[in-house]
Amino acid sequence: MRTQFQTAVFPSIQKQRNSQRIRFNAVSKQQCLVQLAQKYPVIHRMLELIAIPSATPQTDPRFTDVIQQNLDRIRQVIVKRFQEVGVTQIEHNRSGALVIRVPGTGGYEKARPLMLTAHMDIVAGDPANPSKPVRPSLKIINGTEFIVTDGTTTLGADDKGGLAMILEVVSRLRNKPHVPLEILLSPDEESSCDSLRNLDTRRFKAKHVLVVDEFYEYQLTTGLASAVNVKVSVEGTQGGHSGDDINRPNRLNAIELLNRITQKMGTGVISYHPQYPKIPFISKNLGLIQGGSAPNAIPESAQAIYMLRSFEKKAQNAELNRMESILRSYRKQYKRTQPNLKLKLRWDEEYPAWLADPKSPLPKICTQAAQALGQKKVNVLPSHAAAQASILATKKNAYGEAFDAALIGPNIQEAHTVRERLDWKSLVRSTDWLEQIIETYSLKSKSLL
Repeated sequence: MRTQFQTAVFPSIQKQRNSQRIRFNAVSKQQCLVQLAQKYPVIHRMLELIAIPSATPQTDPRFTDVIQQNLDRIRQVIVKRFQEVGVTQIEHNRSGALVIRVPGTGGYEKARPLMLTAHMDIVAGDPANPSKPVRPSLKIINGTEFIVTDGTTTLGADDKGGLAMILEVVSRLRNKPHVPLEILLSPDEESSCDSLRNLDTRRFKAKHVLVVDEFYEYQLTTGLASAVNVKVSVEGTQGGHSGDDINRPNRLNAIELLNRITQKMGTGVISYHPQYPKIPFISKNLGLIQGGSAPNAIPESAQAIYMLRSFEKKAQNAELNRMESILRSYRKQYKRTQPNLKLKLRWDEEYPAWLADPKSPLPKICTQAAQALGQKKVNVLPSHAAAQASILATKKNAYGEAFDAALIGPNIQEAHTVRERLDWKSLVRSTDWLEQIIETYSLKSKSLL
């Protein structure tokens, strides 16, 4: 029986063979991709998953049904693949997450579980067409062979590479002794992460968590910055017609004022991490500006939306206070001439900052596992990004303990864009590493109680 990947790719190859307009090397690349999938099960698993365009839930109601249908499809495929390797303890909870429990074997049946997490949703390359099929192929860039798309969609290796790694490793562990595994797969990590926020984690016995959602091979991420949406709005200017009213001194342009404000507030890296000089400690990205109604109308309102990231709450609050002080100065400046002017700063913390326990055994275990595979060095450091590990860090397990997490994954470049690409060899190696980590963790499990 053909998988989702075979159904999508094999007919595509035949169609290319029958078309004189398609160059031979394009057919060859598709054939090579199929051959890789046949040789490496983890690549086959990933390609099967990316064939389902499971875009993350959006606020646009036009796409709610189709997005949920695709998320249901990928859940069904994942459940089926786990069942094929003998895993039957699978729960589809009310929030849309999958919880899979893999029993321990070989004398580790009563050991504390290790948790693995990943996410099923992806960022759509075209939000107006979230169900657009992904068309993967191979491309060599600077001597590295990547799996890429046709440039119209994201690849979805974030995080279907992680999903494939977990599926493949569970398959490999069937005949090996290992501790129990508690696997948590979320459907909305790229948007609200509500499935995890609302999850009762007191049902999980694991303390240590491997989040298979990293973009650098042999890197162990042990900290994440916060992610704070900050909205700066200008409201209540008088507006008017750009022909009749442009010369009136009381017709303040909301977009022009917002531009002055954002110039003062700045954007980019504010400071770098004192321990890791190449990693930003706090940054602010001006990602979205909205305002105005027509080119011939003087705007009455406008807003700028920032993403503020920081490793420290104190630094985060200091920057928010600085932004508010800039608004106060402009309120004072226009108090007499613009009595209806409102300058507002609103913010919402999507993800808190998180730093792993410095006494965590995970870095040592993961490093030893890498060394067993011939890899001498593992980079252990924080990331300026945010992920669901930050949400887990705020929760407790069945024993009232805080979760101790770390992130791993293959090499993925330009995620969340139509240029997203995956170094397929790193996916193969990272899968071997994950398997070895679980074996090493199992051997040390008694000392981790």
